[in-house]
Amino acid sequence: MYKTCYGKRRVYVATQEERPKPSRTEIQADLQIPQPKEETAALRDDVGRLTEAVTKYRSISSLGALEARRAALQVQAVELRSRLAPLEAGQSHVSEKEIKAIRNRWTAALRQWRLRKKLFKDVWYTITENMPTKPKHLMEDLEIDTDEAVGAVMPKT
Repeated sequence: MYKTCYGKRRVYVATQEERPKPSRTEIQADLQIPQPKEETAALRDDVGRLTEAVTKYRSISSLGALEARRAALQVQAVELRSRLAPLEAGQSHVSEKEIKAIRNRWTAALRQWRLRKKLFKDVWYTITENMPTKPKHLMEDLEIDTDEAVGAVMPKT
């Protein structure tokens, strides 16, 4: 061990002169270390590939599981075919009472839409009556879409 001084700083360095020098067999053993490391890396790659193969084969369903799935799908197909037959025959599944209720709701919604449209137009024209700009330009500036602008046409009835 020796000491080197750099101003106030001291550095201690351990020398290897006191240690025994390695023999030729130790040097040869050190030179042979990379070879087993390469073999180990190759074996790890092989193990990885084999593990992937085992995982792949384990994920494949067994014959019994596939047959059970096939049977369940056949039962489901029969059920769906039985539901499809009346539809193909043209039978109506909606009663007259349901149709009348839907028409009544449609008429009520249409009335509400017309009422709200009329109220908006009344309020809009009252607000824009004394404005220097045209109401159409103000609608564009405020990004208000009218039914006519978007092509929405509601039926008369």
